[in-house]
Amino acid sequence: MKPLKDLFSKYDPDFETEGFFDSVSSYTVGRSNINPKKYEIQVNAGRLISKKSIKKAEDGIAAAYKSEGLSVVFMPHYSPDLFEVGYLYDLIRDAESRCLVPPGFFGKFEIDRESDGSFSVTVNFGRKGVDFAVKHQAEQRLAALVKNEFGLDKKFNVKGITEDDFYNSAEFRRYEEFNKSCREALLEYDRRQSASESAEEAAPVVAPEETLNLKKIRSVFDENAIAVVEDGICTIGTHEFDISSPEAFIGEEFKIEPVSVSSVLAPKKNAIIIGTVSNIECDTRNRRNWFYSFTLFDGNASMCVQELSLEEEEALKKSNQYDEGMVLAINGEIRKDTKNDEFYMVPAAAMKIKALPRADKYPEKRVELHLHTSMSQVDALTSPAAAVKTAIKWGYKSIAITDHGNVQAYPEVMNFLDKYYKGSDIPAEDRFKPVYGMEAYFVNDTASPLEGSYDKDFDAPCVVFDLETTGFSAKECKIIEIGAVKLEKGEIVDRYSQFIDPEMHIPDHITEITSITDDDVRGAPTIERNLPEFLRFCGDCLLIAHNADFDTGFIRAAAEKQGLPFDNPYLDTVGLSKFLNPTLTKHKLDILADYYKLGDFNHHRAVDDAEMLTEIYLKMIEQMKRRDISDFSSLSAEIAAGSDPKKLKSYHMVMLVKNQTGLKNLYRMISDSYLKYYYRNPRIPKTTLDKYREGIIIGSACSAGELFSAILENRPEAEIESIAEYYDYLEIQPAGNDGYLLMGDDAKLGSVEEIHEISRKIVALGEKLGKPVVATSDSHFINPEDELYRRILQTGNKMKDADRTIPLYLRTTEEMLDEFSYLGEQKAHEVVIDNTNLIASQIGSVRPIPEGSFPPHLDGAGLTLLRMPAVAEIMRLVD
Repeated sequence: MKPLKDLFSKYDPDFETEGFFDSVSSYTVGRSNINPKKYEIQVNAGRLISKKSIKKAEDGIAAAYKSEGLSVVFMPHYSPDLFEVGYLYDLIRDAESRCLVPPGFFGKFEIDRESDGSFSVTVNFGRKGVDFAVKHQAEQRLAALVKNEFGLDKKFNVKGITEDDFYNSAEFRRYEEFNKSCREALLEYDRRQSASESAEEAAPVVAPEETLNLKKIRSVFDENAIAVVEDGICTIGTHEFDISSPEAFIGEEFKIEPVSVSSVLAPKKNAIIIGTVSNIECDTRNRRNWFYSFTLFDGNASMCVQELSLEEEEALKKSNQYDEGMVLAINGEIRKDTKNDEFYMVPAAAMKIKALPRADKYPEKRVELHLHTSMSQVDALTSPAAAVKTAIKWGYKSIAITDHGNVQAYPEVMNFLDKYYKGSDIPAEDRFKPVYGMEAYFVNDTASPLEGSYDKDFDAPCVVFDLETTGFSAKECKIIEIGAVKLEKGEIVDRYSQFIDPEMHIPDHITEITSITDDDVRGAPTIERNLPEFLRFCGDCLLIAHNADFDTGFIRAAAEKQGLPFDNPYLDTVGLSKFLNPTLTKHKLDILADYYKLGDFNHHRAVDDAEMLTEIYLKMIEQMKRRDISDFSSLSAEIAAGSDPKKLKSYHMVMLVKNQTGLKNLYRMISDSYLKYYYRNPRIPKTTLDKYREGIIIGSACSAGELFSAILENRPEAEIESIAEYYDYLEIQPAGNDGYLLMGDDAKLGSVEEIHEISRKIVALGEKLGKPVVATSDSHFINPEDELYRRILQTGNKMKDADRTIPLYLRTTEEMLDEFSYLGEQKAHEVVIDNTNLIASQIGSVRPIPEGSFPPHLDGAGLTLLRMPAVAEIMRLVD
């Protein structure tokens, strides 16, 4: 029997599907009874294969044989002993995508093994939704899928959440809010339709009781913005207007004493507003009364300027006086439209003024080394040319283009500068220099789940432990329970369990998760009393925890406050499971307990989690010994040799191209990141970077970078220094960029000062290691007000924090110096100006696309062409 992939000569499998074909030990080919051009192939495999790989192979073959209309369906078959609970998640999602079970019901579900060996599948629906799924035989179809693939008889029971939980769920609340909005809009439409069109200035119509009273937002930027006038310059928010030399335009001249639109809270006569004209309109409402209107935007909020009840000729004449983009000061009466509760202005006079574009007025200029363009898909707004144009206008000598995972902005930057300097006699050394770079998705494929120096065997004493806490921030939140088990030679020799009084109220959502209440911890020892006891229990043992960086980070933070040493090596069982169980898509504690058939336990209680993790760890030791891994030294070597970059955590890393060699190496790594290591994002492994690092300068990036994450997780100082040592320069950013760390129930920090502390620590690391520290704005758009449009992009991208203000605008030198003033004047100047220019000075002349054209050359092609009869005949006729 020939290899399976040899059946499809037109199809060239990629890295992922190659693994699928290699896993097939035998197969049987049949035809579909419905479509004779569709082949059904049962494949027998010695390991579990992801449904994604199978579907990718099917789609690739269908595309390769599109002209013949041929397609294929692979039906995997496995040995019964390969069956595992984790695989069911993949099986059910695939069944839903193929409509083998009712689509839409298994978007969010959990699987539990019952005591009788059956499986309950809990979906996020109430009784009616579950009845629908059962009616359409979802349970029987799931059982049939397992029977077909594993030959096992398994029973499935689809369950739903309680009616109360369903009606209190976020999904149902969003549905209800949407329905209310629709009903409100319909009522408002009916009301307006029935109202007399001629009564535009009439008393307000009382809204129906059903109408929802929503809060009126006057500005999406800053509702408290006021107009500040100084030396003829009016500032509203981030916008500046020159009102020192106004030009008469319409009506009588007036003294410009403006108010900001967002500060208008009541009708007012003889008011003055300023801004830019847009949305000019002239229309009629009843063929007799005409109106004209336009919007005036002052950089923070907008107001409609309009005149109603005009004759057609007068309305057209007045509207034609205004042009889009005009910057005006308008004097008139501010009224309130009682129908929609909006203010508008009836103009009496207008004068032309000037809008002052944002500019970098500081005598010394910084260099922006972290900037995203619209090529950072659905994340940034700035066009590549606009970024360069703004930098030149601000007097910058250089700017770095660092889009997420790609270099597609390079041609536009290069072409813009070619055109800008065409025919110019400015010397090359005095011209603006673009820095070509990228923000990469970096994975450390040399890392191990074992942190610290430890080379003993598995029989050595160790402590398996777990914590429950009041939140996610090791610096801000408190420990409320410690549970631990001491192991030696595979046997439990001691246990530790203790509530901790956090001396604060336990947040309600933590109580929901852990069931630990204020009453449980009242009277328990504080961490100051308990920690020394727990550390004595641990001694110098290896510590083992699930997501160990989190738990050890809390212990380390508490130890630092008390001046206690804490330098135990530790093992993360999440990372170990990813190495030992690569077919599992998730490695949560309850999933692993199910995978190893260890039964139920009281998840999210420290002592129970520690007990269960101990059993899981003992199962892992058995796995390792079967693979001839007998100690931690051989474990680290095995993991380093066989780590899969697609399964590791990725971090942001800035890469800057230093010269043409670096450009070639960057292009090579990008190709590999998409073709070999793509999983959700194009990944660049550390081993690949080490191989092609020549000509590239790397920076530690933002809060999603490896260094910032290590500090945030409170990892050991030696580990943090080791991470920092790898980078050519370290990066800090304005506190507002990391404001998301302060928001919501999952906040990791408690104040802006804590963000400043992380930046101070990075600065101190730079001083200690001799690494330059640079301040960047991580720009995703140019002006502060553009943040609104990014929110719209992020909402479309279904980002959970899309409505949060994240000020990722391109800051001027002075703005950056203000942002980092907490470092002191000298250090702020160093990170903002000196070091950014230092990095830029290391960049040579780089051209991303060579000049000229490069047609292919084939030896002897011309002679071969002339020998062709048809060409020879044409040449004869020409001669």
